[in-house]
Amino acid sequence: MGSHRHYLVAFACVAFFAIQAAAGTAPQAGPGADPTPEPKAKVFPLEAWMKANTAAAMAAKDPFALAKALDELATFAPKEYSHWASIARDGAAAARANRIDAVKASCRGCHTQYRARYKLELRDRPIPPPGD
Repeated sequence: MGSHRHYLVAFACVAFFAIQAAAGTAPQAGPGADPTPEPKAKVFPLEAWMKANTAAAMAAKDPFALAKALDELATFAPKEYSHWASIARDGAAAARANRIDAVKASCRGCHTQYRARYKLELRDRPIPPPGD
């Protein structure tokens, strides 16, 4: 019976740490390990702006706020991204007409054309951009 108790204790420990790991709160192992949790992933300027403005307006189903955000987004266009501003303005016009499917299509088009490149080249670029 004594040996079974060791297995139960071992199983309970493994289960505890598995649950902690799944929750992202597992303690760090080893001497001198920092017990503070990992910092959240960095949020980049345009990403934060998009969440606070375009995504928030879309979630609120507010076409006026969405049009305003997309008009502002057009002003963030890097010079090398020749269609960014026109895509954003098309999306803003669609928002003013309350054509949400057309807004989503403009967002998709811009993301398809520029998202990966922007992440590689300009991810840390401040919003609004400095004198672009």
